[in-house]
Amino acid sequence: MPTPRSETDELDFWTFAAFAHAHTGELWPGLDVEASYLVMSLHRATDVMFFDARQSGDEFRLSTAGQRIMFVLSLCGPLPMLRLAELAGMSKAATWSAVRTLVADGFVDRNRSPEDRRSNVVSITEEGGEVFDRAFRARNVREARWASVLSDEEKSQLHAILGKLMDYAGEHARRRDSVS
Repeated sequence: MPTPRSETDELDFWTFAAFAHAHTGELWPGLDVEASYLVMSLHRATDVMFFDARQSGDEFRLSTAGQRIMFVLSLCGPLPMLRLAELAGMSKAATWSAVRTLVADGFVDRNRSPEDRRSNVVSITEEGGEVFDRAFRARNVREARWASVLSDEEKSQLHAILGKLMDYAGEHARRRDSVS
């Protein structure tokens, strides 16, 4: 049975997660309510942090997808589209769309691979490198502000915890891919 509206009128984005934690087990007995609360809290926190960090790219005409692509290319150099999509954690379609915008803005070049003419290789232009450098520095100021609320020990603990989750996700993806 749904919770009376009077109890939900004062909820906001943050308090809803605790409210959901308190009431999920009543509505769906037998669920792992702690797991649900953990994932919801992590998702909400990262959404807000990413939204804030993404704002830094707006003044530089860089979407979130564009920033992800530029970050990968800055670190790895020119890459084939499929490899770029993989490292950016994006679908092929989303990568293609973002690269098309970045090409139109003059931030990246897309050329046929000399090794495999069926493949496109994406590289950062000089202008794109300069723009992304400024955008990433602005983004990092926001990231540092978020990180500053944690002590060095808390940051280390969080890295260890997230590392476990990422290791599990990577292993899960490898198992899934080996079955397909």
